[in-house]
Amino acid sequence: MDATQNRRAWMGLLARAQPERLAAFAPEVAPEVAPEVALPREPGVDAVMVRGRAGAAGAPFNLGETTDTRCTLRIAGGVIGCAHVQGRDKARTRRVALTAR
Repeated sequence: MDATQNRRAWMGLLARAQPERLAAFAPEVAPEVAPEVALPREPGVDAVMVRGRAGAAGAPFNLGETTDTRCTLRIAGGVIGCAHVQGRDKARTRRVALTAR
């Protein structure tokens, strides 16, 4: 598995993780807990269009909208973590961004 596939699998695992298990694995990203973490862009909730393909190979079609929470953070040393998680859980998205770096 190459680096891109490995990262894609890791991000997918983090995005699907149960919030309670993720909370036990990754700390809350707050200044008093992780002062070396800066949030250049606060977590935000957006609506995104979900697209599908008939038989996974047919013409694409719009299935509908879903909510998506995104977060970008910068860790000491310049490392940047980014995450998009389905739903409205901002704390979970911060944890995924911190873990995904």
